[in-house]
Amino acid sequence: MLKGTPLWRSYAADILAMISFSTIVGFLIETTLGGLSIDQSLISRAGAVPLNLITSIPYSRFRDFLLNWLRRSSHHARGLSLAADSIAFLAFQTPLYLVIVSAAGVQFATAIRSASIIAIAALISGRPYGIYLEWIRFNLGAGK
Repeated sequence: MLKGTPLWRSYAADILAMISFSTIVGFLIETTLGGLSIDQSLISRAGAVPLNLITSIPYSRFRDFLLNWLRRSSHHARGLSLAADSIAFLAFQTPLYLVIVSAAGVQFATAIRSASIIAIAALISGRPYGIYLEWIRFNLGAGK
C-alpha cells in the first residue's frame, strides 16, 4: 500500500482482486480438472464469495508480509516474488478451498482430489495472482 493511500482503496483492491480471480480461475479448475459439475462449481464459487470477502485482506497482508520478509532476509532478489506468491497462495488458499467444496456437498473423495489439484494450481497460479493483485492495486490507486 502506498503511504497516504486511503485504507478503503487498499481494502477494495484486495477484495476485488481476490473475488474476481478466484471466481474465474476456480470455476475453470473445478469444472475441467477437479471433476465438479457446473452446478457444484457454481455453488462452490457462490460460497466462496463471502469467504473471499472475509479472507482477501488478511491474505493480502500475509502475502505482503511474506514477500517483504523474503526480500529482507535474502541477498538474491531473483525469484522471490515467485516464491512468496506461490507459497502464500498454497498455504492460505488450499485449506480454505477444502472447506468451501465440503460445504457445497461434494463427496469426500472428490473434495480431496479437487483440493489436491487446487494445491498444485495454487503453486502455479500464485504468481499470476500476485501480478494481478498488484495491477488491481495500481489501477485503484492503492499500489506502487
